[in-house]
Amino acid sequence: MESGLNNLYKLFTNGIYRIPDYQRGYAWGTKEVEDFWEDLFNLSVERQHYGGVITLEEIPKDELDKNKTDRWFLNKINRTPYYVVDGQQRLTTAMILLKVIIEVAKSHRLNTLNEFDSISEIEKDFIVLKREADNAFYLPFSYETENDSYGFYISKILELDGLEDKYPIYESKYSDNLQNALEFFKEKVSKLNQEDIDVLYTKLVHKLVFNRYVIDSNLDIHVTFETMNNRGRILSTLELLKNRLIYLTTLYTEISLEKRIEVKNQINDVWKIIYRSIGEIDHSENIFNWSMRRYRFYSMTTDDIFLDAQLTAYPIHKFKNYLEPDEQKMYERNTLVLHSENLLKNIFTSQNVIQKKLKLKDIQEYIQDLRISIRVWKDMQLTVSSSDDVKIKEYLSRINFLTVTNYRNTRSRDFVIPKEISSDVIEMDSMEDLFNSIAKEDRHSFYDTQSISDLIQKFIFKLLKTESTNLLPTLRNIEKFLFLDSFIPDSSELRYDELDRKIRVLQFNTFILLCYLDRQPNINEELLNKFNRQMIKIHKEYFKIIPKSYDVLSNTQFYSDSPRLSYYILTQYNLELMDRSKETFSETDRLCFYFNKQSYNIEHIYPRNHRFNYWNERFGSLNQKDREKYKNTLGNLIVISARKNEKLENKSYPDKCDFKEINNPTGYKYGTMAERYLCEKYSDWTPESIYKRGREILEFVHKEWGIKIPPKDSKKVLGLPEK
Repeated sequence: MESGLNNLYKLFTNGIYRIPDYQRGYAWGTKEVEDFWEDLFNLSVERQHYGGVITLEEIPKDELDKNKTDRWFLNKINRTPYYVVDGQQRLTTAMILLKVIIEVAKSHRLNTLNEFDSISEIEKDFIVLKREADNAFYLPFSYETENDSYGFYISKILELDGLEDKYPIYESKYSDNLQNALEFFKEKVSKLNQEDIDVLYTKLVHKLVFNRYVIDSNLDIHVTFETMNNRGRILSTLELLKNRLIYLTTLYTEISLEKRIEVKNQINDVWKIIYRSIGEIDHSENIFNWSMRRYRFYSMTTDDIFLDAQLTAYPIHKFKNYLEPDEQKMYERNTLVLHSENLLKNIFTSQNVIQKKLKLKDIQEYIQDLRISIRVWKDMQLTVSSSDDVKIKEYLSRINFLTVTNYRNTRSRDFVIPKEISSDVIEMDSMEDLFNSIAKEDRHSFYDTQSISDLIQKFIFKLLKTESTNLLPTLRNIEKFLFLDSFIPDSSELRYDELDRKIRVLQFNTFILLCYLDRQPNINEELLNKFNRQMIKIHKEYFKIIPKSYDVLSNTQFYSDSPRLSYYILTQYNLELMDRSKETFSETDRLCFYFNKQSYNIEHIYPRNHRFNYWNERFGSLNQKDREKYKNTLGNLIVISARKNEKLENKSYPDKCDFKEINNPTGYKYGTMAERYLCEKYSDWTPESIYKRGREILEFVHKEWGIKIPPKDSKKVLGLPEK
């Protein structure tokens, strides 16, 4: 490490800086940016502020030769080019703040800062240097041009015009972070007077100081990168794994250099796809919620959750030779689950390469699986934008909705996993026999427990990787099980012991079937056919026990106490009406209800707090208990936009149907297909209307999920007065 401290002015007088391919995008969030601002703003202009160590690697000449424009500028400005190995976040933040200071200073018509620093020269030294002859430009600090953040940085942060076609803008979590930092600094700096702006610039460029450490060319950069993490720089396993794999390729000295470079390039290509995909996933709110419950720490990053997910579907026998003795025993029992830390600790190690256990082709096979896995995982997370058929998207969305939360968290209930699961489970005729055969088996303590939700998500991930022709029927059977199980009230709270026991048997049987599939190295069509046959048997058992819950339904406000289930039924009913109509709807129209739930609310057509005579005339003769039942039954509920819900509130039914503001009609007539159908079908809203619509929805439930409810039981199921 060099002795002495370097401020930003000195750093940029001697060098230009690039964020290399093994670095991530801009990761600082609000807290880190605020801390940076507070440290700098509260600093006395007479004192220096230590910003830590900036670790650099000189960019090799052969890499510089790739870009003629870069070579031309470097020859003119006589600076040394470096990769930023450590310090990206601090330097990026400093550059964003400096850019904001320059723009605000210009708005104040300032020509200099710190008395003698010309703003035009500051821009050339730190932000952008342009060649007038052809308008070519050079950046003293930036990402490499291949980095997904490069286009956003030059267009949105540096505000260089006309480059979006050449350098496209990718929106991701990293671009979100860059934008948030920019907006934060704009808000802060815009409030300063000219003197304070000048002082802030002086602190940033002249008083913020760093130690500069240039890695010796004889050291392996990938070893250094990993060692830095071991000394306290927190990196994700995904970042370390890429670095480790690239390093391991250098150890296969018996293999040609060309082949090793080819594998290195494959690793870089795959990680670029992974980084872009994870950035898009973190950026989006429309994601499949891969459960956090199965992971040891809630603070795990998206990176490591993906790696754990990928390992659940990777052929585990390929890692058998790298396992510890205890893990070997677990492998023999077919109960081993690998986690992301195993990759660095046990598998991709230099010792395994030196002992010739780990072949270069093993690394190639693994990164090829990563390439496939990130595509599948992204499609599973970002269902709306996936390339799957719309029906696949719908059922993935439906399963996600039903597994994320439900009114009693049945799918979050953990079951103990048996040591051994016989292949007979996939073919047993009797559900009781299946339950009894497993219930007698010992449990193993080291595998702990898992939930049905977790197993379903793992199974779907595996299933999507197989590209099975049985995909849609399997997703339908899973969704149907989740719905049938949710449709029965929480019998344990109601002390409905016999019903509760039968439900648990069916839940446990489903759990065991999923466990069995989870242990299979390959999921083929024959296995899926057997699984689907077993699921159909489980559905039939639910049909037998659901009628036993009717009395429970009649005595509870089930639909208001289970808002997510009610929301789900009503949105599926709306989709059914969309299918019946002759209108054309986009995929977004069909999927928006699953992912934009914050934009939609359940509306009580007959309001919970009615104040208008219209409602008193139609429901005033009922006692308070019966009025509550009509308010909270399924037939009186409809899903509408949250904005509309606030406007309609307690209005009369005719007003709700045709409510208009200036240039903004918001009544039911102008809403979803279910809203429009409601207005067309019902001219008035009475107890009879509520019951009739409730019956229509129950008929849809029969068509969609097979729950046939006789007319004599319909009022019980709807929770309505039977008189």
